[in-house]
Amino acid sequence: MRAEFIKYRDFFESETAAEFALVLRDHGIEYRVEEFNDSLGAPYGERPLSFVTTIMIRKADFPKVDEVLAEEAKVVAQ
Repeated sequence: MRAEFIKYRDFFESETAAEFALVLRDHGIEYRVEEFNDSLGAPYGERPLSFVTTIMIRKADFPKVDEVLAEEAKVVAQ
């Protein structure tokens, strides 16, 4: 049985989530994306309160992702 995907991080900007997903893909890390749109409901015109993108990975990949992010941060800091 394959390990299930669990939440690694939430993003409130879709562009940031997409950039993060590209980093994961470039390092061969499988991920899933879930999007959640919270609204006030019909009486208030269905206006979204927030939009959240959740990146999910396998628990076993958490250390690898942490390492990749640390390396990416070093590159950016140079």
